Amino acid sequence: MSDVLADPRLQAFCAASGRLQPATLDSLRETEAAALSRKQKHFQNTAKLWDTLATREPGVDPLCRSLGDFADRLHWKVALNVAGAALRAVTAVSRWRGGARGCDESTPLHASVAKALAEERDAAVSPP
Repeated sequence: MSDVLADPRLQAFCAASGRLQPATLDSLRETEAAALSRKQKHFQNTAKLWDTLATREPGVDPLCRSLGDFADRLHWKVALNVAGAALRAVTAVSRWRGGARGCDESTPLHASVAKALAEERDAAVSPP
């Protein structure tokens, strides 16, 4: 639905009132109807929660919960799921033992990030 609001061909909001234009509202309603029909199709005939979570449409809903979702053959799915479980276990043990939990103030910045921050700072200091 956000792509309807971001469509450059449509003036989404009225400049005077700040409200949605009627054409944009119609486009949102059409998009909403399509999304609701996809949702209903997705959830029909699902008896268990796991079936609901495991059902996906790759073109519309590329939900990948495990490494095995990236494989197309059964033996690769099993191998990648085992590897993913092992990686999660190693990460959990590392955090339990007090391992690193991410970045902090002492973490060095990547060169491109430092350059972008410097450009942002310079643009904010010198008005156009």
